[in-house]
Amino acid sequence: MDSMIYAVPAVGVLALVYAFFKASWVSKQDAGTDEMKENCCHHVAEVHSSVDMMSSRYLEQQRRFNYVTPTSYLELLQTFIRLLGEKREEIETTRSRLQIGLDKLNSTAEQVAVMEKELVELQPVLEKTSKEVEEMIAK
Repeated sequence: MDSMIYAVPAVGVLALVYAFFKASWVSKQDAGTDEMKENCCHHVAEVHSSVDMMSSRYLEQQRRFNYVTPTSYLELLQTFIRLLGEKREEIETTRSRLQIGLDKLNSTAEQVAVMEKELVELQPVLEKTSKEVEEMIAK
């Protein structure tokens, strides 16, 4: 029963997380779409419920308290936002490299097409020169 004294209701955590996302410094960062934010909020509330349940079991089995404060969830969200930014940066770098590679391939394909066209145009000249060289060798 003592563990219930320290428990923060999941609704309270949900409200805290929503307030966190509306905070000025978080709103300036790209924390994802509104749907992502809402899913994240509900996930944190679910994590809170499961941690609270496991803390009660820990108290029963080990006779030790596990204190989890709302700050713990705010740190979880800060980590989420940081990782989201890092992963987006990695994806953007990879996307940029792929785009540069595709541009190079397209450029090379255009150059090959021009060279093929020149080769077709020069084919009669090459055949004529080849015959002239054979005649010179024969003499």
